[in-house]
Amino acid sequence: MSQPNLPPPALPGISLLELGLLKRLYRTTALVAAFTGLMIWSRFSVPAALGWLVGVSLSLSMYWLLETTVTRFLAKENANPTGLVLASLGKMLGLVVVGVLLALGAKYRAINLLWVVGGVTLPHVVLVLKLVGRQVVAASNRAAPPRGSASRGAKDTPPGS
Repeated sequence: MSQPNLPPPALPGISLLELGLLKRLYRTTALVAAFTGLMIWSRFSVPAALGWLVGVSLSLSMYWLLETTVTRFLAKENANPTGLVLASLGKMLGLVVVGVLLALGAKYRAINLLWVVGGVTLPHVVLVLKLVGRQVVAASNRAAPPRGSASRGAKDTPPGS
């Protein structure tokens, strides 16, 4: 099977597969967050589920903003340092606004901040599990004999037995 003609990576050291890994991270985390949010809502309360979903959304949006910033402002030959600085300032301002809204929500007991912390950790856990799974698959592919070759046990048996 031949490799398809892929365009060169946008940045040295970052392949399209790794950008695809981030897309799969978003999708997997969203599914896990939705199901876990329903379980938290049914077992605990609406503020707990809201905290969980806000935490996951906050973490995923930071991953997405980081990916967008890197691919837009650093990947091109004509990198735009002014745009990078403005995007960074915009992200910081957005975090301040979200922090104030979270504090107000916690003050009026509309959101549980403990579950926000739990939600923020979910994308990181999913990313670590995906990377460990990738390493396990790569190691098992190196250790396994190529398909169609003789099995290992056949080499160990003496001829004529």
